[in-house]
Amino acid sequence: MNTKLKSILAFTGMMMILPVNAQQIIVETADTTITSNHLFTTPNGEYTQLAFNAKGVATYSCNTIKDKANTTLILQDGTMYVMVCEPKKTQKLKLERNKTGKVIGKLSGANADMAELFTEYTKFSPEMDYNEKTSPADIKKKSTEASNKLDEQYKRLVILAKKLKNKEDVEQNLVDIEKAYLKNRLSLLENEDYLTHRDPREDNRVMQLVAEIDPNDTLSLSNDLITSFIYAHFPERITKDMSAENYGIGYINTVDKYVTNKEIRDLLMEGIINNMLGTTTPFNIDAFWQVVKEKVDPSIIERFQYIVDAKKNTKAGMKCPDITFSDAEGNKHHLSEFKGKLVYIDLWATWCGPCAMEIPKLAKHIEEYQGNNKVEFISISLDENMKAWKNRIAKEKFQWPQFIANAEENKMISKTFGVMSIPRFLLINADGTINDADAFRPSDEKFKEKLDAALQ
Repeated sequence: MNTKLKSILAFTGMMMILPVNAQQIIVETADTTITSNHLFTTPNGEYTQLAFNAKGVATYSCNTIKDKANTTLILQDGTMYVMVCEPKKTQKLKLERNKTGKVIGKLSGANADMAELFTEYTKFSPEMDYNEKTSPADIKKKSTEASNKLDEQYKRLVILAKKLKNKEDVEQNLVDIEKAYLKNRLSLLENEDYLTHRDPREDNRVMQLVAEIDPNDTLSLSNDLITSFIYAHFPERITKDMSAENYGIGYINTVDKYVTNKEIRDLLMEGIINNMLGTTTPFNIDAFWQVVKEKVDPSIIERFQYIVDAKKNTKAGMKCPDITFSDAEGNKHHLSEFKGKLVYIDLWATWCGPCAMEIPKLAKHIEEYQGNNKVEFISISLDENMKAWKNRIAKEKFQWPQFIANAEENKMISKTFGVMSIPRFLLINADGTINDADAFRPSDEKFKEKLDAALQ
């Protein structure tokens, strides 16, 4: 999902004035090419496609809705429309192309003013169409042009927000728009400084905007403003060659110094710890964890301690614990059964979308190594639903060994290797020692190169 779409969905969920519910939407167009391969998000956050009839009309209804709610239609060309539904009321969207071929949408019916505001908001982002190869002069020129456009978008949003009929809606949306405007201006300037090799902390324009941020305000958190605040108050400049542990320690210290709101503080601390422990980049975990223990709430430390222990106990060259798992017939197996071969282990589950995306790539690699008796590929499901797992492997007819871990075995595997999320891949040497406890994915472009290196 692209960044723009994420920001749209975040915004539609952010509008606290709209409980998550909906009633009916009508979308019509005489040009069916407009709606081919579109994406429709329901108030419940599900992704689907609308069914258009022969006349080019599609409807959406949800009878469980009790109040207003948002739905989003994303067309193939990226054009997006946010619609607001309400029980016993109908909102319409008519789509057509103008003379230049651009898609034009006209909203009507109940809550059309609010839908127009939200739709306009989807376009509210700085256009940073330049990179490191762009000359400094052009970067500044393009940044200025983008800033001017951002100002116009902001003025347009304010006008639309003030057209809303409900006073509370007006006030809430104006606050949200102001926060988003502040974040967008900061992003634009920070990107300009990054590309021109300037420390944002030495840019008065940036620091003046940062001064408007309250790091203890939950609205600053929801708009990601606190991230800009933290980077602006970092103890040292953040550079490409900064070590991971120094970045993590700097983040922890900055939050500790400026954030007193416990809810925000704990959320930020948990976030950086999760990111640090989830990275595959090597770093001095002892130095980082020492600072964590000094500055972070003990309850958070307790939740992550097993991962720290696992990272220390599963370094390359260490003896791999002889974990257990079962086959579809219920027979128990041990990892040691595969000793003598390099073992590539896929930890997955039937409900895991990212896992499913890796499986075809894994299958292709396995086919390439077919007949190589020096390597073994196995998949271990962490499913709690044995039936769902059996149905999947029966349907897919995987051509490599499939196993499943019961609740106790799952707990042991997760604790041993510090599994925070799946898919997760392990690489175990032929002698039973660990090669990589967080190995490269099948989708890695250098998969074969890395696996061949391990075989040698």
